[in-house]
Amino acid sequence: MSPSKLVLGYSGGLDSELMACALSHYAKIHPGAQCLLVHVHHGLSPNADVWARHCESRAAHYGLDFVLEKVRVKQGARLSLEAEARSARYAALMSHLAEGDVLLTAHHQDDQLETLLLALARGLGPRGLAAMGQQQSLDGGAFQVRPFLGVSREFLEEVTSALGLSHIEDESNQDTRFDRNFLRADIIPRLKSRWSAIGATASRSAELCAQTQMLLDEEVSERLTPLISRCPLTDVYRLALEPAAALSKAWQAQLVRGFLEAAALPPPSKIQLEEALTQLFAAKADAAVSLRFGHTRLRRFQCWLYADTEADNGSHSLACVTQTSVIQTSAVQAPVTQQMLAEGIATPLGKLQLLPTGAENEGLDGCFWQARVPQGALTGNLTLVYALPGSTKAWPVGRGKQRELKKLWQEFDVPPWLRTSIPMLCCDGALVAAAGVWVEKTALEKSQPQDNEDWLTIRLLRN
Repeated sequence: MSPSKLVLGYSGGLDSELMACALSHYAKIHPGAQCLLVHVHHGLSPNADVWARHCESRAAHYGLDFVLEKVRVKQGARLSLEAEARSARYAALMSHLAEGDVLLTAHHQDDQLETLLLALARGLGPRGLAAMGQQQSLDGGAFQVRPFLGVSREFLEEVTSALGLSHIEDESNQDTRFDRNFLRADIIPRLKSRWSAIGATASRSAELCAQTQMLLDEEVSERLTPLISRCPLTDVYRLALEPAAALSKAWQAQLVRGFLEAAALPPPSKIQLEEALTQLFAAKADAAVSLRFGHTRLRRFQCWLYADTEADNGSHSLACVTQTSVIQTSAVQAPVTQQMLAEGIATPLGKLQLLPTGAENEGLDGCFWQARVPQGALTGNLTLVYALPGSTKAWPVGRGKQRELKKLWQEFDVPPWLRTSIPMLCCDGALVAAAGVWVEKTALEKSQPQDNEDWLTIRLLRN
């Protein structure tokens, strides 16, 4: 099956020039193929405009479609210019990819050796040492393919020379302040003078690491799946610690890393992870454990591990909830009406709605909790209250007696940092529902309807 479109990241350097030439031959053999050269103009070199013109001219020579993408690279004292340029470049390239499209990049064997050496310098494990793959999936159903990955730089130079291809020489490649340039100019030539085949053998090591990581990922996924669930109130991932506690520390580390990956959160360093494991698994069952590394926070509650990030206010983060919780240190209440509830009221957990009987099955997308109450339970002065004192008595439906809120929160598995975010719907000062958690027994028994139409539905929809 042919790809929908082939997009080449075209710098105009030796390797990408040769790939552009190869792509032009492919296009002639397959006249229906969509091929596109994308040159990313970083604006970092005084020669950037000259390079852009060269690439546009060569694209015309090859008879291939060409796009020039100008990007702005973030710069700062604590930013890696290499990393920021790469990020900007890939973002520009990804904008031209749709599902089924293929991104071609001209990485070769020496690039793989550089990547492997950098991974060693950073103390990375098998995943990092796997370096670059021959092909990999990208977001949106596209793919990246590196056809030259098994070919040495020397061989590419020979072919380019034989074909008489003109290409760009980026002067920044001589600047050994950059790690890759330092390896390319000072280290790799010395390694090759001692071990001439080190490019090939290092690639083989990277491939073996990739295979090892793939097998490990499969085993971690199998073990992790039954241990992960979603917090009912926030839909974020949580990890069951009790089954993991029986495993070796090495497996605990793998599971916590896999859990953070599933939650789309960055992994901690080796030292940070070791400290986290000690605190998470050595603590008593009722101990409150809260750890932070970077923007990521790990918290333990009732043998569950919760993870969130302060840097992301999206659906996979508790940040928006915890920020509200910090502000609400005492009870806060606001008057509401049935009309306001019918239109929907924003709460830290989502939109709170009130629906008449017969409408409870409408618009269920995003609904994670709903309950029916008699109309009489909501006839009076309505208020939404947050952060009720823990000593407040409540009587959830299905319970034999009243209990204090602080005990009910534990029984209903509501983490401490979420409790002040629960919208407590009250009528004439009496609790009707802890929205998202329970309905009050006394509210359900109040003014028992004689007709099915005398019921109302309270619903919470996710943000």
